[in-house]
Amino acid sequence: MGTKDINSENLNHKINLTIIYNSKDKRNYAHAIFCDKWNNCDDTKQSLNVDSVVASNCKNSKCDYTESMSLDLSESFLMDSIDKGFSMRLISDNKTNKIILSKPYLMGYMKATQM
Repeated sequence: MGTKDINSENLNHKINLTIIYNSKDKRNYAHAIFCDKWNNCDDTKQSLNVDSVVASNCKNSKCDYTESMSLDLSESFLMDSIDKGFSMRLISDNKTNKIILSKPYLMGYMKATQM
């Protein structure tokens, strides 16, 4: 999602993510790290904005969890990534999930936000 500050003309970008899983405990996602195409990840942790965590369908001490979160992305990071796409790992207390944003997806998104 992209928004434009009318006063400064700056574009702000945010990716919204939802992860659904069945577990005894919620995962408490807190950070993301960015990785290259060889899965080498940097050490810089980017904070996730956790919007909601919903537990449902609880049976035998396990529930279906839906965690919705967002991550702010800079214009320069997206422009640097547009020719190759990027991947990131979402880090929680006990699990890591890999998310891939492909080159065609980024190109389409950036084209739409530049209009």
